[in-house]
Amino acid sequence: MNNIIQALLSCFCIAIPEYIFMVIITLRLIGRKDKLDFYNLKDNTISVLKIVIPPAIVINILNMIFQSPFNSLFALVILYLLLIYTLKNDSFIIYPKLFIKTFLFFILSILISISIEMVSFPIIFKLVNKTFLEIKMDFLLVLLCSLSSRIIDIIILVFILINKNNRFQINISEYIFKNKFFMRLITGLGLALILFEGYIMKLILLNNLLGIVGSIYEQLLIVIGSTFLIPSILILVVYTCTNYCVTIINSEKQSNLND
Repeated sequence: MNNIIQALLSCFCIAIPEYIFMVIITLRLIGRKDKLDFYNLKDNTISVLKIVIPPAIVINILNMIFQSPFNSLFALVILYLLLIYTLKNDSFIIYPKLFIKTFLFFILSILISISIEMVSFPIIFKLVNKTFLEIKMDFLLVLLCSLSSRIIDIIILVFILINKNNRFQINISEYIFKNKFFMRLITGLGLALILFEGYIMKLILLNNLLGIVGSIYEQLLIVIGSTFLIPSILILVVYTCTNYCVTIINSEKQSNLND
C-alpha cells in the first residue's frame, strides 16, 4: 500500500508536471501556438493530459516492479509517440517533416528540463548539507526537492502562455527598457532579490539558520521557499502586472487610432 501511495504521488507531483513542461516547450518550439491558446483552454488541456498521463503511469508502474534507467527512456518514447500522434491528426505538415522537427525540439525540451534540475538540485543539496544518495533514501525528501524544479518550470510556462495569449504582439523587454517607470521597477526588484538572496545565503551558510530547525523536511521547505518560491512569486507578480499595464496602454492607443 505504501508503494502504491508513493507511486501515485510520484505520478501526480513529479512525472505529470515534468511531462507537461516538456510537451508545452515542444509545442512552443515547433510553432503550434494553437495548442497553447486560452480561447480553447479546455480542449487543449485535455489534449495535453492525454499525451502526458499514459507515460507518467507507465514509468511509475515500471519503477514499482524494478528500478532501471531504461524506465525513463521507455516513458519518454511513449510521450513522444503520443505527441506525434496528436499533432499528426490535426496538422497540415507532411508527416516525415513533422516527425523530424518534433523529435529535435522534443530532445531540446528534455535537455532544458534536465538543465533546470541540474541547476536547482545542487543548490538544495549544498544548503541542507545532504547528498543525492541521502535524499534518495526518503521518498518525501525527493518529493520536496522536486518542488524547486517544478517552480522554475511553472515560471517558464507562465511566461510562454502569457506571451502567446497577449492581445497585442508586444515585446515586453523592449517596452520596459524604453519606459523609465518599468525600468526602475524591474531594476529595484532585481536589486531587492539579490540583497534578499544574499542575506538568506548568509543566514544559512554562515549563521547556521537551518541548525535551529530540527527536521530535514522543515529545512527543505525553508530553503525551497526562500530560494525558489518567494523570488518566483515576486517575478510573476511584477511580470503579470507589467504585461497587463502594457496591454492596457496599447489597447488605449489602438482605440485612439481607430477613432
